[in-house]
Formats: sequence, structure tokens, C-alpha cells
Amino acid sequence: MVAQQQGKQWHQFASVAISGLAPLIMYFAIRSFVANDTEALALAWFIPVVWTLGSSLWLRRIDLFGLLGVAAYGITLTISIVFGAGALPLKLHHALVGGAVGLVCLGSVARGKPLFLLVIRRSMKHTRYAGQVETAMANPRFVKRISTVTLLIGIASLADAVLQTALALILSTSAFLIATTAIHIGVVVGIALGMSVLFWVKSNR
Repeated sequence: MVAQQQGKQWHQFASVAISGLAPLIMYFAIRSFVANDTEALALAWFIPVVWTLGSSLWLRRIDLFGLLGVAAYGITLTISIVFGAGALPLKLHHALVGGAVGLVCLGSVARGKPLFLLVIRRSMKHTRYAGQVETAMANPRFVKRISTVTLLIGIASLADAVLQTALALILSTSAFLIATTAIHIGVVVGIALGMSVLFWVKSNR
């Protein structure tokens, strides 16, 4: 059980590192060897795509949000190549994912069926915690908390999509990659610190 938990933590850490840092490093490593920014960016962001597909097959588990990113990459790459739109569509592929996630989260809350409530139920359905999850979901306070979390994630995702779109339009490709990588690292560190403080406060009550 411990080994399995450690494996999940390692996979999460590797996913964050690969999706956050690998494209930036790859872009600057190959930029001078390819024809333009579009090729460099397409190859740089192909690394997370390979990681998502490979890890999904290896773990035999579908990464829904990761596959959404893969689909967005495919769409924006096609637009860049077919319509000769340059690097801009590729720069916007994370904004496309963020916008879609944000709208789905807000829409699910408006319908009274929070997305992450469904995700929790589905992910725990065939585990030993399924009974506990169903009991928790019968509690209105638990459902309200998950609704609040889903709402906050939806708002944050839309805000991130707007920010990334603005940065993509006003910054060069290299500056855009640096800025968005710094922002995402800051967000991850901020969330980690926030969770650590929250656990510390709870444990010292």
C-alpha cells in the first residue's frame, strides 16, 4: 500500500515537472536548430503529449484532463499547420484547456451536479472506499464543500485562460513560455504551501 502511494506521488511529481519544465527546456534547446518558433513549440509541447499517452497506457488509467490537453494540442497544431497561423494557436492550447475546464466546472455547479463530485464517485467506485464515499455524498455539507471547490476551480481555470490568452497575444514565444512557466510554478508552490499550512493548523488544534 505504501509502495503504491509512493508510486502515485512520484507519478504526480513527474507529471508536474514534465508538463511545466520540459517544454521550456526543450524549446530553448532546439530553437536554433529548427526553422521557426512554430516548429520549436510544436516539438517542445509534444513531450507532455507523449508522457500523458504513455503513462495512461502504462498505468492502465485514463487521465481525463491530460487527454483534454492532448486533444487541444492536436487541434491547435492542425490549425497552425493547415491555416499557416504560426505559433499563436499553439501558444493558446493551454488557454483552450483552461477555458473548457472552467466552463464545464461552472456549468456543472449551475446544474447542481458538481463535476468533481462525479469525478470522486467514479474514481472510487471499484475501491474499498466506495461505501465511505457514498455515505459522504449523502451529507449535504460534503456536497456543498465539493460544489465550492468546483466553483473555485472553474473561476481559476477561466482566469488562467484569460491570462494566457493575453500573454500569448502580447509576448514573443520565448517570453510567453518563460512567463507562463513561472506563473504555473508559482501556483503549484503556492498550493503546496497553502496545503502544508492548512494541515499544520489542523494538526495543532
